[in-house]
Amino acid sequence: MDFRPNTPKGFMSAVFCSMALPCMLCPGWVIKLGFTEKMQPRDEHEAARTELMMRCFGSQAMLSGIAMSVGEWKPVAYKVWIGGILPFFVFDFVAWKKGYINSLGAVFDAIGNVIFVTCSLLALVNDGKQE
Repeated sequence: MDFRPNTPKGFMSAVFCSMALPCMLCPGWVIKLGFTEKMQPRDEHEAARTELMMRCFGSQAMLSGIAMSVGEWKPVAYKVWIGGILPFFVFDFVAWKKGYINSLGAVFDAIGNVIFVTCSLLALVNDGKQE
């Protein structure tokens, strides 16, 4: 597994896994800190469903980080990754503008997305030679 922070892919893997961990282990905390009041669960059943969805989200992110760490990435993989991340900037802005996520949630997600795009661009500039 490549979680070495001195390679773009290793750094992305480490960031992905570290962002996923709170979603998996402390979903209520992530929901409370990242979502606006109107998006908070209203009762225990809604809280259970919302926490389950947050745990699933975190599990998928963890899987992505681990899969990223074990696979060999060619330059085309970084290009696809950039294309796949770009819509998340729009999603975050729209969700923040509509009052679904608060500024803290939007900023934390945007920071992760900027890291992923920046690392991908660095890898492309270096033509994946750091792998």
